[in-house]
Amino acid sequence: MKENIRKIYISRPVSEVFAFTWDSSKLPLWFDAIAEEIPSETSLKLGTTLKNRGYNSEQWNEYKITEFTPNEVTTLSQVGGPYHVRYIYKPYQDGTEFTYHEWVDDGELENQVSQKVLEKLKNVLESNLAKEDVV
Repeated sequence: MKENIRKIYISRPVSEVFAFTWDSSKLPLWFDAIAEEIPSETSLKLGTTLKNRGYNSEQWNEYKITEFTPNEVTTLSQVGGPYHVRYIYKPYQDGTEFTYHEWVDDGELENQVSQKVLEKLKNVLESNLAKEDVV
């Protein structure tokens, strides 16, 4: 198994970080590689599918929520593929410890998420604009 684990501390409550990271309309604000994401339903739950595509790409990737505990952990597994990503949320002092853990069952882990992606998430969430828009 090839994996990549990134962690960052965000000065916002777990519930706000969770809500922001799972709002498909906000994904392009912090995850530069994604241009658009469409969930199969508005209330995310175990089994919900999400389709996304990058900029300059007509190809859609599809993922299914295979683990879902709101404000704690959510795992997406690529439909028909080896890729998985887990978001882990832990209270930390006056904010959240956010972990982005991606892995493949076999083969190489291509286009690994960099720490810059998490830094952008932190910056967006800690900005005054995001604080008003999150909840």
